[in-house]
Amino acid sequence: MKHLIMTIPLILLTACAGSKKLDMPSPPEEFAPAIEVKHVPDEVKIIEVPKILALPGQLKELSEDRPDKELTPIEAITQAQKKALWKPNEGRYFNAI
Repeated sequence: MKHLIMTIPLILLTACAGSKKLDMPSPPEEFAPAIEVKHVPDEVKIIEVPKILALPGQLKELSEDRPDKELTPIEAITQAQKKALWKPNEGRYFNAI
């Protein structure tokens, strides 16, 4: 009985789905030609984009004798990933979640 109750709505839905034919409009025989617009604005308004400024102590100069200068890309990525990982200890617990 349970299977019969579940299959009847499916049969009705499939019967309704195939009975209606959709009429698609056909494209027009001739298309309208494009119109050239000759109106150009007289004045161009320049909008300045705000620049993000760094807070004091955020920008640091790079030294010329950096050890990562002669690394290959894969070595540089591996080294950066190792530097990004840190293990928690009591000294680094401040503001940690």
